[in-house]
Amino acid sequence: MTAEIAILNKNAVALAADSAVTLRQPGGPKIYNTANKLFMLSKHEPVGIMIFGDAEFMSTPWESIIKVYRTKLGKTKFSTLEEYAKAFLAFFETDNILFPADLQALHFKWRIQRNLQQIQNEIDSEVKKFIEDNSSIDGQKTAEIVQRAIKLRFDTSQASANLSNFSDDEMVALANTYDSEIEEAINEIFQNLPIGEVRPQLKMMCAFFVGKNLDWANNSGVVIAGFGDNEIFPRLRCYTLGTVCHKKLKFFCNQQLGCDIGLSTNASIVPLAQDEMVRRFMQGIDPTYRGSVNDYLKALLTELFPQRISDAIAEKLSDEEKTSFGTKLRDSCSQLLQEFEAARNSYERTKFIDPIIDIVADLPKDDLAAMAESLVNLTSFKRRITAEAETVGGPIDVAVISKGDGFIWIKRKHYFHRDLNPYFFANYYRE
Repeated sequence: MTAEIAILNKNAVALAADSAVTLRQPGGPKIYNTANKLFMLSKHEPVGIMIFGDAEFMSTPWESIIKVYRTKLGKTKFSTLEEYAKAFLAFFETDNILFPADLQALHFKWRIQRNLQQIQNEIDSEVKKFIEDNSSIDGQKTAEIVQRAIKLRFDTSQASANLSNFSDDEMVALANTYDSEIEEAINEIFQNLPIGEVRPQLKMMCAFFVGKNLDWANNSGVVIAGFGDNEIFPRLRCYTLGTVCHKKLKFFCNQQLGCDIGLSTNASIVPLAQDEMVRRFMQGIDPTYRGSVNDYLKALLTELFPQRISDAIAEKLSDEEKTSFGTKLRDSCSQLLQEFEAARNSYERTKFIDPIIDIVADLPKDDLAAMAESLVNLTSFKRRITAEAETVGGPIDVAVISKGDGFIWIKRKHYFHRDLNPYFFANYYRE
């Protein structure tokens, strides 16, 4: 797991990331505090990149991917940060040594197997329930259950939105390209189940798992921040990446985490991954506690309170009057709940969020860096003194990116001693 943060104002963007990485082992999770998650995207331009989620993408460490791309990018520069982000995403869809065709096919099969197994598990549960209720099941009923489950999942998948870079025709091409992998996965998962009539739908569904906004398990998050050549103020873009299949990248742009500093937005604080401590700092309340209070109030005002009032006066009203009164009371309570939430949000904004943002807007670069490091360290400290696993920890890497100075490391860990490796730094900026 990860704690990362980006803090932006008109002067610069500060990026901070912890070093913890969790490896899933047969004997249980193993945590190392040595991972690199913050990098220069370009050695020559003011653009940085952070990764969170899975430490690898398609079995390749993110550090290797980013450094191979950085070498390919060289001195190329773009007018906007958006172009830097698009160029980085396009790199995954080009011919390169990182994602050969056989690796793409392997990961496609692995991804669809996981999804097909979920469908098979649903079928198993429904068959077992039928047997518990009826003592036995025949082949016809089994076929009905199988086909109904697959058709339902197909309809749901088909109705989901396509990802921005996948058209319907491209998903058909995907299914045709990996026809043998799909057949193998279906045969391995469903074996002797009667899927004959719905097999074509099942095969097309395998392409939907990649081309539509479905199945984001084992994903990686990518944050790109900094300045384009024609941009005066910093920007930030955040993406979720899934896999590469048939030279097409499964990715999604997280618009809510994107940020453009400008005349209307003076500053922004963007927490990533494990963000509860940053949100507690910003909103004045723990987000889990806030959600629990919301759920309790919703149940209280829309169910418990109306029911108790109705019960108390039930003897004085006719059945028709009770129904009408109950409906009006629930509507009034729902309105009160909405007014409470609006008032609370307004209080959080005026008393907590806005004052902090106003100060952040005027912070110099060194204070931006100090604030970013402190907020990540706050999450790490909380993990250390509670019963939770220490999934955030280790040295915190911090960088500040500004238009004039470029990408500046404030804190950076090395796995080697600087004085023993002068050639590394000589080669790093070798022309």
